[in-house]
Parts: sequence; structure tokens; C-alpha cells
Amino acid sequence: MPQLLAIAEYITKTLAICMVCGAPANHTQRLVASSERVLVGAQGTYEARCRQCFDPTLGQ
Repeated sequence: MPQLLAIAEYITKTLAICMVCGAPANHTQRLVASSERVLVGAQGTYEARCRQCFDPTLGQ
């Protein structure tokens, strides 16, 4: 990835909006506890979070 970024003429970064504070978010927070690596679910299972609002212990 660093090599591609170095030779790219244009870079477009897309971010979500943190559901807690409204800042740009680049993490996805799992809201329900599950031991599955990927959890397919309906709305309310995941939400966008910024670096400050992301809690790695939530949803384990």
C-alpha cells in the first residue's frame, strides 16, 4: 500500500461520521458481544467511531 500511495496522483480518503461525537471516523465499533470474528447483523450491531471514541473492549 505505501508504494501505491507514493506513485498515486490523486488520493481520496472516505470516512464515516463518529456516532458518538461527530468527528471523522475510521473505525467500526461492534456493539453486541460475540465470539465470532465477523458478525452479520442488522442496524445497531456496528457503528462508526473515531479514534478517541473507539473502545476495543466493547463487544467482546
